[in-house]
Amino acid sequence: MKRIILICLIAILFTACMQNIRRTMDSWLGHHYNELIAGWGMPQQVFDDGKGGKILAYIETNQVVLPGSSRTYTTGDAVSLNSFIYGSATSRTTYNPPQVYSHTKQYMFWTRMVIYIIGRLNESR
Repeated sequence: MKRIILICLIAILFTACMQNIRRTMDSWLGHHYNELIAGWGMPQQVFDDGKGGKILAYIETNQVVLPGSSRTYTTGDAVSLNSFIYGSATSRTTYNPPQVYSHTKQYMFWTRMVIYIIGRLNESR
């Protein structure tokens, strides 16, 4: 049951995030591409669209690093002989290295005759 609730919550958050990105990108429709560059900075890539316009591509990569962990297990035994204690112990450590997860998003804006933004594409990988 908890797993179903978690999946539903993630789906709702993802949908809300996508709607916010769509609204942000749609807010640039009809603006001069210089205004986009002033707001978003220089695009990482610029392509010709084959119709006299340009495609401005912005690429964003996010990384999350989950820290590594280690666990040590110790086993041993001891005996008492003539008021002395003799024993031995063995330890084993298991190490899990940090995990790096990355997510790349591409935001693309089409311009008509390199003047006004007429379309957008948001692609997540």
